[in-house]
Amino acid sequence: MLDAAANGSLSQPSTLNAQVDRLLTKEPYLQRFVRHTLSPWLHLDGDLDSPGEIKNENGSLSMKDVAQQQYLLLYDLVINDRNISEIFYGSELYMNKSIANFLGVDSSSFGSALQRVPASVSEGLEASYFTSLHFANTASASSDPLKTMVTSRGKVVAKNFLCESIPVNELDPAAVAEVLGPEAPFLSQIEVGNIRRNHVSCMGCHKEIDKMGMGLEFVDNFGRLRTEYPDGKKIEINFDMKYSETPRATDLTSFLKSISKDERLHSCFIKTLVSKVGPVYLEESNPCASQIYRLNSKQGIRSYIKGIATSKLFVLARRGQ
Repeated sequence: MLDAAANGSLSQPSTLNAQVDRLLTKEPYLQRFVRHTLSPWLHLDGDLDSPGEIKNENGSLSMKDVAQQQYLLLYDLVINDRNISEIFYGSELYMNKSIANFLGVDSSSFGSALQRVPASVSEGLEASYFTSLHFANTASASSDPLKTMVTSRGKVVAKNFLCESIPVNELDPAAVAEVLGPEAPFLSQIEVGNIRRNHVSCMGCHKEIDKMGMGLEFVDNFGRLRTEYPDGKKIEINFDMKYSETPRATDLTSFLKSISKDERLHSCFIKTLVSKVGPVYLEESNPCASQIYRLNSKQGIRSYIKGIATSKLFVLARRGQ
């Protein structure tokens, strides 16, 4: 690479593309990229070495295993040049006996090591980061450890994966109680989300983030699929997805498929990568990020990196402009 820079060929797209493939298929560069660039995007980096555990009625599970499950998927995506959408809607996942036991699925075919398997063998588990143990546990902020919260989950999706920081102010209990009405203690999170999304005082903030959280209510805070709440209320959704090839979400599969193809998610990924090499404002519209998305959205993850490296966005970032 130094020789290519010295002789001027590094500025040529073909040379840059070859360097991207070299660095993202060889060690130790590949592991460094997954560990220090991709893992922070999913907020896995702090848990890859964590001594902590999570517990449910089936026992306890190391946070290292929970994070490693997603780390290995990221590694696969890069080395095999697969599309980034497979992080959020795919057909394969990593599983071992401990995770299977924790989720309450048949663990007889698993050993102690994490192994890649079709999602279908794990009793219908969805292969998506948004249905993973890691996301379910870290995004289900609630004083009740068994309760999910549509707003807290939606805020994580909007901020980390859509690059949209939406302010939500619910510090006034009286105002919240007035909006939700006297039946508030008996409402499901889906019902709460629908009220907020349609109330004139709340919709400005809640219309998008509650929708994202509602789509994930089919997963409990331990990453287990469900069709109803513990009190027996069914979980049902039906709303538009404006920024995706899949226009409507009516169940978990259609929601995950839609968000995996959401242009905002792909653009956020691009801007997050570029922010590693220069000051890029993630929450502002950037036409270069959209252009890279349109040219490379159907390609593998290394194609995104190549598109970034040869784009005006990358050049401006390097110059600090």
